[in-house]
Amino acid sequence: MNESNNTEGFILIVWVWKTIIQFLSRISVFDIVRRSISFASWEAKRKYLFVDIWVLAHTLLSVLSIIIMRYSSIGVIKQILFYYGILRVFEIFIYQLKINLLDNYEENATLRSYRRSILLLIHNFMEIIFWFTASYEFLMNWFDVADRSTSLIQAFYMSFVTMTTFGPPNFNIDNNPAMVIIMIQSVLGLFMTVVSIARFISMLPTPKSHVLIENRNDTPLS
Repeated sequence: MNESNNTEGFILIVWVWKTIIQFLSRISVFDIVRRSISFASWEAKRKYLFVDIWVLAHTLLSVLSIIIMRYSSIGVIKQILFYYGILRVFEIFIYQLKINLLDNYEENATLRSYRRSILLLIHNFMEIIFWFTASYEFLMNWFDVADRSTSLIQAFYMSFVTMTTFGPPNFNIDNNPAMVIIMIQSVLGLFMTVVSIARFISMLPTPKSHVLIENRNDTPLS
């Protein structure tokens, strides 16, 4: 028999994670801004435009924060950017969890555009790398690198390698807090890599085949 989403009944583990993710999604600057400007009452096109601007602006901010961490002598600004970067990375992680575990399974779930969805995911992936680059530059004394005069390049390399590979790094870690940061980015890198691959594969266009049985059949199995 076919079963719809409306008849699946109560599933405890789904309810638990849905509750946790919805609660954690409130720990977000975007959520605060969205509530303050009555975002829910906006028309759809305006919402999508606002999200696009938000993502682009934060990608730019993450790049600027790297430069500020390297060349600014104002410690307060560096600390603000460091902690804001932590919050922003957390926000991206929870958002991706929400999208992939909750929103995509809602009834009548739709996308503005497949290409837009992939581009936003790429921006999120790169933004995490940039925020961690800024963090490593800010905390460079926690790491043993060969040449501190090129710490900006070292910080980006550390972030990129930690985010995209799982082998041993070519830098030494001097204390436990630094190890925690590396582990957090490694976990985020694994999660974002899996999400990215799954999203890319699921959104690849499927050409029609001359062999009829090979054409995609969306009819659910009985």
